[in-house]
Amino acid sequence: MVDFIDDHKNNYGTLAICRVLPIAPSNYYGAQNLSDNPHKRSLRSQHDLQGVWRGKGKITTNSRNDPKRADDLVNRNFNAHRPNQLWVADFTYIKTLSGWVYTAFIIDVFARVIVGWKVSNRMNTDMVMAALNQAITDRNKPKDVIHHSDRGVQYSFIRYTDKMADCGVIASVGTTGDSYDNALAETVNRLYKSEVTD
Repeated sequence: MVDFIDDHKNNYGTLAICRVLPIAPSNYYGAQNLSDNPHKRSLRSQHDLQGVWRGKGKITTNSRNDPKRADDLVNRNFNAHRPNQLWVADFTYIKTLSGWVYTAFIIDVFARVIVGWKVSNRMNTDMVMAALNQAITDRNKPKDVIHHSDRGVQYSFIRYTDKMADCGVIASVGTTGDSYDNALAETVNRLYKSEVTD
């Protein structure tokens, strides 16, 4: 609208155009002032910052068709009656000036607290293993805790599943193509990305 007014104000006058268009004259003059004096713009506008974009991003879940994969023991029921009854695991990514950064989380469903995490510049099994090791150590090697994740290959490598089995952690894996199969972890991921990028 500002460009339209600039193009036609000599013929019709600024105030006459503003009466016809849904724009207040003060908005037009304010936009002109910022255009003529860029240093008066907000810092967000000068550094070209923007809010969280909830569009399509990187694909992090590459699943394997493994007939020996664990069953879904949670079935979207993200409730626990005691600590270390149910953990949910996932990881997310954030684009930084130096490239993509990945963060793996393990959350205790009962306390709604992160019990294991790891930040890495690589999306691999070492990253999720570090988060698992921290959770197991910090929670004093709990037995019979259900560990629920999506079908990402990082969670299905033998090294990861063997570590869970050796420590008495029970594997649970969500279904393919189901955005709600690990909803609690996805919620934490969204909050984390919002906090880091805002």
